[in-house]
Amino acid sequence: MDNRTGLEKGTVGRTVAACLRAWLPKVFLVVPMILGLIGFSAINNGFTNDQGQFDWQILLDAAFNCLTMYGLNYGREPDQQWNVLLELARWLAPVATASGLVMVFARLRSWVRRFVAHLSLNSTAVYGSPAEKAVLLEELGPSGIDMGERFVRARRYILLGTEEENLALYGRYHEALKDRHVYLKTSALPAQQGSSDKLHLFSPEERAARGFGKQHCAYDKSVAADEQMKIVLVGFGKLGRELLLSGLQYNIFHPKQRIEYHVFGDAEGFEATYWQLPQISDPVVFYKESCFDHVPLLRQADMIIVAEQNDQLALVQKLTMAAPQQSIYVLAANMIGTQFLQGPVYYDWKSDTLHMEKILGLRLNELAKRLNLHYAAQYPPEGETIEETDEYLEPQWAKLSSFHRYSNISAAEFHDVCARILGDQELTAERLDFLGELEHIRWCRYHYLNNWQYGPVRNNAQKIHHLLVPYEELSEGEKEKDRRNVKLLMELNSKMQG
Repeated sequence: MDNRTGLEKGTVGRTVAACLRAWLPKVFLVVPMILGLIGFSAINNGFTNDQGQFDWQILLDAAFNCLTMYGLNYGREPDQQWNVLLELARWLAPVATASGLVMVFARLRSWVRRFVAHLSLNSTAVYGSPAEKAVLLEELGPSGIDMGERFVRARRYILLGTEEENLALYGRYHEALKDRHVYLKTSALPAQQGSSDKLHLFSPEERAARGFGKQHCAYDKSVAADEQMKIVLVGFGKLGRELLLSGLQYNIFHPKQRIEYHVFGDAEGFEATYWQLPQISDPVVFYKESCFDHVPLLRQADMIIVAEQNDQLALVQKLTMAAPQQSIYVLAANMIGTQFLQGPVYYDWKSDTLHMEKILGLRLNELAKRLNLHYAAQYPPEGETIEETDEYLEPQWAKLSSFHRYSNISAAEFHDVCARILGDQELTAERLDFLGELEHIRWCRYHYLNNWQYGPVRNNAQKIHHLLVPYEELSEGEKEKDRRNVKLLMELNSKMQG
């Protein structure tokens, strides 16, 4: 059985089509020459002289006559021997010449287009499969540059190939890329492992988890369930793991909430990797058996999220039969066949993540950078003055470790939850304190998921922090930092939208 996704099958087809488009015109250029030489060979008995010996001069004369056909300079003498291959060569040669001129013009036009695009401040070179490149290049318009195996100059680069291809290309052109923003798709490396402020690792599964959490926020369901929810996650591959990690940091709606995550799939090694997971108040329960061995749980769930990609339609059909009244959300790699199953809500995660905003995360990064600059200005190193101006924005961001960059990004992302909870209500002191407590819970969870633990004295090297305590145990000054964080992000987002 072919388990490839529709996007993967389409990618293969487009790759074959691209190869044919690239090579057929080049092959066609030599067809008249080949036909002509075969035709002359038939006339000259294999290019032999009267003594039956091979004669280079006869071959060269035949080759020269074939070349003249490309320039419309070859005419048949009345008494000259002829055959159908020579006649075909004589008519096809001018067509091949025209095709060659078109190819030269196309190459020249492509070079001019790349040069003009490079002059743009937003020029972006895209490397990867033809199918994925086509989507981004269409979105980029004139500023997009199609990057093949050869290096092209641009302001920034998006590498959409396999992880091995992307890392090999980045290593090959490291010197040329080190001063450019590079967005490199990865399947294994965590996004936080980016070695510099200009190298941005991104995982489509991570972006999909964020997009799903925002598009299908569980806040309303949590309110309806009095903050006591059960979420069932079916499938725990790369996508499922990212959904759980994102949900634990995003689904924070009330200090007294209890959101249970029931995970079905291969969780081997996960608990060992995230060994501070028990510190998070929302419990995570892993099951080795099938979810259909726990049908009562399926029927009690407030949300059933399907991240399993293999035989997905059959799995979803069984789930709709086992738990017909439940809210089932399916992260589908393509939408083929989904119209036949009524009820589940589908999220086309691969298509949704293949957009510039999802890859670059410009709004999210801008909020995170402004947030970092605010705190840098509030608490500058001794003897240093930092102002909240654009001049200091990038330099202060560059000083951060990857861990602290993503801490700010996590805070900026959580702003959407705070805004949803606040709604149209006025941001009173009471509500600000409520959101500040949620922000502190998010901050603690981010640290726990990076295996930090509590200690009376902060030690970054040993991942120990003295503020990993309940909100009520914080000093008033520390609480004010959380409240200021929430308020600042509200103001920054309002300015960006305005």
